[in-house]
Amino acid sequence: MVLRSISLVKFKGVILQKPMAKAVVVGDSVSFFCHGVGQPKPNVFWERNGKRLSRQDFDQTYYLEERDGMSVLEVGKVQERRDEGTFSCTVENDLGYSEAATTLTVYRRNERPEDFPTITKHPVVTAAARGDRIRLHCTSSDPTATVTWYKDRFPLKLTQRAKVTMKDGASELRILKARESDYGKYHCSMENQSGIVYSKRAMLYIRRAVRKV
Repeated sequence: MVLRSISLVKFKGVILQKPMAKAVVVGDSVSFFCHGVGQPKPNVFWERNGKRLSRQDFDQTYYLEERDGMSVLEVGKVQERRDEGTFSCTVENDLGYSEAATTLTVYRRNERPEDFPTITKHPVVTAAARGDRIRLHCTSSDPTATVTWYKDRFPLKLTQRAKVTMKDGASELRILKARESDYGKYHCSMENQSGIVYSKRAMLYIRRAVRKV
């Protein structure tokens, strides 16, 4: 029997999903996403207006998490002077790097566009048993807004079990045959040409089904 070593093809850090431009109201939060790959596995760095964000920034103002190559940068309680401008992500390993930049526009609350979306109904804390059908709801003031659902800060992957509907600004996230892996914190965003707004976050608890004796 001959054993052959398998070597992975090495390549520099590459961005598969670039962060997108966002517009929010001062005091709200906003999230940017950057998906990178490379071999060896690259690191992801974020900059604000040309300055790399430091550990101190993440402790006080920003939240950073990475999962399966997807990096999320969350800005909490956006401030006009501090946060408006350019955000960029860099995906880098020993062989090289790729970078992508985008912009954040911050409106004062009394100066936001008339059609800026608001959320009129937020998802609520829900408890369900394994195997149950789950429904979470989120409603926008703009019936044409685009909805995105998130689980534990990352965009929710839609499957045959997890589906989203949207009609006249009202969105429903439907999860069939609940599993323990569905446990987590859910929220939605509503976005149109004027900006984006995020709902409150709601926990989904999954309990074991009670067997009937």
